[in-house]
Amino acid sequence: MSDLMVEAKEELRRENAEKAAKKAAPFVIGALILAIAGAGGYQFWQKNQAEATSNASVAYYEAMKKMQTGDVSGGIAALKEISKTAPNGMASLAALQYASALQSEGQTQNALAAFDEAAKKTRDADLADIARMRAAYIASSVETQEKLIARLDFIIGRKGPFALLARELKAANAMAHGNATAAKSEYQLLQLDPNAPKGLRIRASQAIAVIEAGAVGGAPAAAAAPNDPNVEIGADGKRIIRLPPGVKLPPGFQVPPNTRFIETPLPAGAAAPANSADMAREIEAERRRAMAEQEALTKSQQKQVDAIANASKAPVPAPEPQAPEVPTEPTKQEGVN
Repeated sequence: MSDLMVEAKEELRRENAEKAAKKAAPFVIGALILAIAGAGGYQFWQKNQAEATSNASVAYYEAMKKMQTGDVSGGIAALKEISKTAPNGMASLAALQYASALQSEGQTQNALAAFDEAAKKTRDADLADIARMRAAYIASSVETQEKLIARLDFIIGRKGPFALLARELKAANAMAHGNATAAKSEYQLLQLDPNAPKGLRIRASQAIAVIEAGAVGGAPAAAAAPNDPNVEIGADGKRIIRLPPGVKLPPGFQVPPNTRFIETPLPAGAAAPANSADMAREIEAERRRAMAEQEALTKSQQKQVDAIANASKAPVPAPEPQAPEVPTEPTKQEGVN
């Protein structure tokens, strides 16, 4: 009787297992099919992306060739199409070239819109900042000061590689609008920034010297000049600003109305002006030296990393076998013979 009960229980357990397997089979098969389809789909997508990138590269080369051979309109149209249809990397590059081509053709507003669009669609943050910076340079002459400052503050707030150039443009814009206090504050930040290149710090120093010499002010300053014995007025009625020795106006500086600048030559035997060819060579030599130092530091750090990695991969030596302990003879206790 007990054997029959055992057999019945085994048969019931087997039937339940078969039912559960039949119920789960579609799900298991479906999961396997999805996994296989997913792997195949990913490989297919990778292949398509590689082909699309290759085709876009050829199209980009042909577009640039058109630009160089005089077919500017054809090149611009091709770049615009590539920026819309190519994979992200090539699309971003084409979008920047498209905007640059429009700017070269004098289509200022279209170029501004194209740079803004390039910044939006570009995934690489630094490449997007290039587009934003190019747009800001255009905006400095076609947009209000408030809109330009908003553009520049966004780039500065990102603290990327173009933040310093954005701050310099912000300072120059404030200087051009007669806001000496704001301009000087921005230039001082550039002058004190340890990450600012030497050339940028030199330009900031020049601009500060111009501001401190009373260069910013325009018509109001000239109108008040007759009441100030320390202000020099020329025969043409313009206020004369004599720059410190060796200091020149920064590139792109807009001279305020009713103001004339006079450069002061350096004394005989003094060093050349900061923006001379000698200084340019010095800046380039400094840049090369800094790059060489950075490369050497990088190689040194890489060697240390490799040494640590190799040490972690080295086999751990087996512990040396210890000598067996020598049993000690029991000491005789007192009272035991």
